[in-house]
Amino acid sequence: MLLGACLAGTFSLLTTWLTNYSITFYMVGRVLMFACVHGSQLAQFCYVMEMLPPVWRPPLGILVQAGFSLGFMSLSVFAMMYDNWQNMMLSISFYPFLMIFLFPFIPESYRWYFSRGYHSAGVAAVKQYTAKCGREMDENVIDKLIHFENDAEINAEKATMADLFRTRATCITTLKMIYLWAPGFALNQTKKKR
Repeated sequence: MLLGACLAGTFSLLTTWLTNYSITFYMVGRVLMFACVHGSQLAQFCYVMEMLPPVWRPPLGILVQAGFSLGFMSLSVFAMMYDNWQNMMLSISFYPFLMIFLFPFIPESYRWYFSRGYHSAGVAAVKQYTAKCGREMDENVIDKLIHFENDAEINAEKATMADLFRTRATCITTLKMIYLWAPGFALNQTKKKR
């Protein structure tokens, strides 16, 4: 989550700066920025789902998207404050870096530890999480959790970014999504130059 947010902010800053030199830099930078934004948003959603008790998952799982909506609505305020899009882009590029200040207060994900084979760190994270919930985790439950994670890891195939381009159907869908997310800014800029 933190890495994705920082990369999104970095690509946003680079895109704003490099657009003066080439429209291609803008298009490539925006694709990379949105890839990082959506990657960190997916990680955030998974993190919230695994840390919440089942009763709270439906309402708070929906509210996870509220941050995106509030950020999107705040663009109107930023548009009134700045006289051109580059200054506005520079100011909103610093939003993702706020995660650096929040990160020390976010509890660690025990599932991530178990999926990577860090069982002792995963057990410590589970115990810390259950202690904050006012419960105490039984050692038998922790053993079952470790065995469940190991079995799931053996039986599951590892998915990578290359899988988006492996078959013809997923490749076409991926390219369409990239095209849809790349804004029409490049066309407007080339028309202005003519």
